[in-house]
Amino acid sequence: MKDAKRILELLNSDDNLSVNMTRGDYRGEDIKDYIAKKINQTFVYEEDGKVVGVVVSQFWTTYFHLNLIVIDKNYRGKGIGAQLVKHVETLAKKRGIGYVELVTEEKNSQMQRLMDKLNYRKGNKFLSYCKDLK
Repeated sequence: MKDAKRILELLNSDDNLSVNMTRGDYRGEDIKDYIAKKINQTFVYEEDGKVVGVVVSQFWTTYFHLNLIVIDKNYRGKGIGAQLVKHVETLAKKRGIGYVELVTEEKNSQMQRLMDKLNYRKGNKFLSYCKDLK
């Protein structure tokens, strides 16, 4: 929880993470859920005492889902995202989980390059829908 504020900053700094395609979609309550709810596993990557990367995943019985990965723009291209993904893959293997999935936006070429580099295969294309409930 000590990193919650920084995690929120990172999530709201990257418009590739938003279904609505606007920044600022994440709220403090979201971060609390990512950290505190048992189904979620959130890991940070620190450099020089500063959180510069975050991965949020959900571990299910037979698979795990990478909810999101975000790396501070000033630290991209240094392999941090790959290290975070490999970390959760290792945890999944230790739990006997042999399958991982994730969804990324079509325009998110950085994530696609990372997944290609880590030997993930592309699946079916999906459409995303969202609605603000008032």
